[in-house]
Amino acid sequence: MVERLKSFLETTGLIPPQQFGFTAGRSTVDAIQRVIESVTRGRTLGTKCCLVVLDIAGAFDNTWHPALLVKLREQKCP
Repeated sequence: MVERLKSFLETTGLIPPQQFGFTAGRSTVDAIQRVIESVTRGRTLGTKCCLVVLDIAGAFDNTWHPALLVKLREQKCP
């Protein structure tokens, strides 16, 4: 089921470019490198930056599954 869902999300472009977890070819190191690049660019431009990180332990287990199923149907997920 996980592989089917991942395949659907990847082929439909529903995974945002900021997504690193559970994304093939992306790692924690890639995420850290992206943060470093953003901070460096901000310092060079003299702008401020803010980092918001969200890591919800057991997110799927705590999701209201009827609403999740509705969203998947709306996206025409097989």
